[in-house]
Amino acid sequence: MSAHNNTNVRVRMRHDPVPSGGLLEALALVSQKKKKYDNPWPYTASTEKIGTKKFATFGPATPLTVTLGAKSGEFRFEPDNLKLTQGKLYALAMDNPSDVPHYFTALDLARSVYTVVVLAGEPPAEFKGQVTDLELKPGAQLVWYFVAMRPGTYDVRCPIKGHEAMAATVTISKPTL
Repeated sequence: MSAHNNTNVRVRMRHDPVPSGGLLEALALVSQKKKKYDNPWPYTASTEKIGTKKFATFGPATPLTVTLGAKSGEFRFEPDNLKLTQGKLYALAMDNPSDVPHYFTALDLARSVYTVVVLAGEPPAEFKGQVTDLELKPGAQLVWYFVAMRPGTYDVRCPIKGHEAMAATVTISKPTL
């Protein structure tokens, strides 16, 4: 499934299956849980606050930045190796300064993190579920807030034909005591 909030960013997500018991029962559960602030806007980066929700459980987000492609036309992720710690909240900012679209595709990583929110576009859009693909068109930017959950080394790639050189790794390590 993918969500479009503007013409510059596309996010593919995997949703967890509906619990057994039928669609009507599932919808009834959703409507019971719906609260005034389920749509978390506005977001304030300086306070790590989304609406009335705060990320206090995880502490402040650790900022990371990844550039997809380059103005010079090179197909690369910069940096191409990210080191994360299990249990920490991260704010992964991505941008595409190149003249062609690029993907940040990492299915195994998506299964190993808990996505809090993806901020993309104007007006911003909220994405739920596992984020498996992030497509950034030329000039696009986004920030993916997630908690690293499962230790391991995960491959990231851009699956567009001709972009095979765009490969990176994300390593999630257990916290040191």
